[in-house]
Amino acid sequence: MTLYEYLAINPLEQANAIWDKGTFMAHRNDELNEYVLYEIGDFFVEVTYSNLENKILTFKPFKTMRVLEPYCNQVSLSNKGKALSK
Repeated sequence: MTLYEYLAINPLEQANAIWDKGTFMAHRNDELNEYVLYEIGDFFVEVTYSNLENKILTFKPFKTMRVLEPYCNQVSLSNKGKALSK
């Protein structure tokens, strides 16, 4: 699945794509939310979950290295170069 194919489907199908095709990469949290990073093919998706509301807030698909910075201490990017652009 490409990033453009992912963006073309509805949120329920996006969630299913993450669970079916995604590879867990990392997890982080702050006072309000949890963030889980998945890799799908040549891109990543950050899932934001609200602890207060007990629900998923967003799916944030991306390819840029800048968005990965909060996860750099948890993820080895040596094999992920194909999914990244600067």
